[in-house]
Amino acid sequence: MAIIECTECGHKVSDKADVCPSCGYKVSDIKKDMSNFVYCKINGEDVNVTELKHRLLSVSESERQHYQNILGIALNKEKLVAMEKQLKASPKTVGVMKHAAEILNMTKEITNLISNDLAMFLSKFIANNMEPIEFNGKPKRVPTDRELYIPKCPTCSSPNIRKLRAGEKATTRHAILWGRGGAFNKTWKCNNCGHTW
Repeated sequence: MAIIECTECGHKVSDKADVCPSCGYKVSDIKKDMSNFVYCKINGEDVNVTELKHRLLSVSESERQHYQNILGIALNKEKLVAMEKQLKASPKTVGVMKHAAEILNMTKEITNLISNDLAMFLSKFIANNMEPIEFNGKPKRVPTDRELYIPKCPTCSSPNIRKLRAGEKATTRHAILWGRGGAFNKTWKCNNCGHTW
């Protein structure tokens, strides 16, 4: 049994199932669709590069060779400086550079690779005639769970919250003496609905 991605809705589904549990698309149709797709294994994960392949096949062989040269130069900063001087002399090269940058940006959207590895992957993909390849590179930094966590108000779910200041916590003498009432044991206040917790 293998887990495949539904080509209709993107959810994971078993290849032994009859239909996708999310959208009801037939698994036999998913398999037909997948046979038309091109997947490269990047850092152990299957990445759909079909659109990238079609984009590269839509240009001439010589233009793809230019892309490969530009991508190789992008990895070497001294060559890149020399190339920039040459660009001023040749407007045709400027157009090729722009197209290469567009293809690089398209690849950046579908892969999770740092810039140098992105250029290296594209160069190898073009050298392999846009056939599936396996590539291992350094992934872009992924934010940690702590960085992704955004505290929210438990009442209205607004992230517009702030910490209570010391003067706001103990608002009455009773709260100061007995630790009750007011906002003595509260830490946060929602700027949206005013709830404290």
